[in-house]
Amino acid sequence: MWNSLVTISVLSSVLATAQASPKDDVARIIGGTDAAPGEYPYFVQGPGCSGALIAPDIVLFAAHCENLFLNQQLNVGGYRIDSDDAGAQPRFCDVWISDDRFAAFSLNWDFALCKLDKPITSLENPKNIGVALNFDDTVPEVGNDLWVMGFGDTTPGIYSSPEIIQEVAVPYVTNEVCNDPFRYDGLITDQMLCAGFTEVGGKDACQGDSGGPIVLRTTDSSNKVVDEIVGVVSWGYGCAEAQFPGVYSRVSKGGDWIIDKTCNELNGNADFCPFPPQLEPECLDGNELIVTVKTDNKAKHTNWKLFDSSGNVLKRRKFMVNNFEYEHSPICLKPGCYEFEIKDKKNNGIAGGFYKGEVNGEEVFFGDGNFGQFGRASFCTDGTPQPTEPPLVCVDRKQFCSKLENVKNKRRRCRKERNGTKIFNLCNATCAEVGVGPCA
Repeated sequence: MWNSLVTISVLSSVLATAQASPKDDVARIIGGTDAAPGEYPYFVQGPGCSGALIAPDIVLFAAHCENLFLNQQLNVGGYRIDSDDAGAQPRFCDVWISDDRFAAFSLNWDFALCKLDKPITSLENPKNIGVALNFDDTVPEVGNDLWVMGFGDTTPGIYSSPEIIQEVAVPYVTNEVCNDPFRYDGLITDQMLCAGFTEVGGKDACQGDSGGPIVLRTTDSSNKVVDEIVGVVSWGYGCAEAQFPGVYSRVSKGGDWIIDKTCNELNGNADFCPFPPQLEPECLDGNELIVTVKTDNKAKHTNWKLFDSSGNVLKRRKFMVNNFEYEHSPICLKPGCYEFEIKDKKNNGIAGGFYKGEVNGEEVFFGDGNFGQFGRASFCTDGTPQPTEPPLVCVDRKQFCSKLENVKNKRRRCRKERNGTKIFNLCNATCAEVGVGPCA
């Protein structure tokens, strides 16, 4: 039997501690204010959604965010948007799973998890704030103020991400009150909870805050501040509307699924797991590629892919944190030849940045940021002869390539340009069918 409140002591141990201090009484993200640095060290900024670090290598967020997190850079402890300020630590989402009970039409069981490419080993935590998952259905209760935070819209209907993470306190609302005929009229299930000002509105989570935590701030027996994660930002009618409080997935109802998937499927290193994680398998082929990339001040424009000699994508990564040098976790490669491709969607490279790859500690490619739209490099491992020409990757690289099948003069269209690049270089396989491009 799990305790109703499972304190994530493994996570707490990675948060570098300092003197504890209680929550300041500040003005009350719509209707919110800038949070203080280090106020929410477990908060995770993602691309259009947020999450919460519940173990050194596991993030909890919402299923309705779909797979936005997969292969995407996240920012653990994010304080300033797209920045590693205040000790934030970027990571990548390697594996993404959603609750198989999730129903898109009702948003019931709106839970998802991702496993990070590398565990968090330390985070700045100047206020010594602990974090816990709440598995008690009786929490929260009437009279509790809950705290929600994020980088979402600050004005309803206007997409305007703030520079600094916002926070706001909203009162818990019972499901009975929330299901009033003049409110949600029965749409709130036992798997949900509500929080907000039912008469005046004005304070709420909004678009862009989805997946983030809503917490009950408490103190433990040693007077240490502990944030109990009671819900996940899910849905609502509008933002901060009077009569319509925000709706959150109730963590106590998803507890069994969170524990099972974290401990078993994702092999997470969580204190609530009944056994330690299994050791990750060794690279039996002995060829480990480590990719390092330094981004510019528009990191969201940059992504990379690694192809094998048959054109299959082995790994892909999309960036978010600006002006940050990141050494990716090792990629185990079989003997053979590969192509690395980095792309900037604005066609101006990564100013002041670079990319490089090392196999077993030996550099196999390097490029500065002056590559325009694409930077490419080919390399071979384990003594495989380097081809005189880079391996030709005959795959369509863009989703729009499938639409060429319906174009009357496909050959002519393949010779045109899109954003400064010949379409036959973006749609290698499709254009080859009409004898155009390097794969023809």
